[in-house]
Amino acid sequence: MPCLNNDFISRGLLTLIKITNLLQLLNLTLLNYFIRIDKNSEVSLDNIESGLKELVKMNEDVRSNRGLIIKIFLIIITAAVIYILFFIN
Repeated sequence: MPCLNNDFISRGLLTLIKITNLLQLLNLTLLNYFIRIDKNSEVSLDNIESGLKELVKMNEDVRSNRGLIIKIFLIIITAAVIYILFFIN
């Protein structure tokens, strides 16, 4: 009887050791995933910040171009009015 009890305890301990090793491997794998997610989040945040800076630059360029476009349309409208008033009659 004592041999059966010792074998049972030995098998139980080996099973517990295997389970512990699997849990340790799972823990390391999850840790690596979390580290990669953290790095990817930092890269994404940097990309978002640089994109925001580019959008602000583009907005400033469009604002300066908007005034130019308005001036061009005013010149075209003025030329059209002068043409209609003086050359069509």
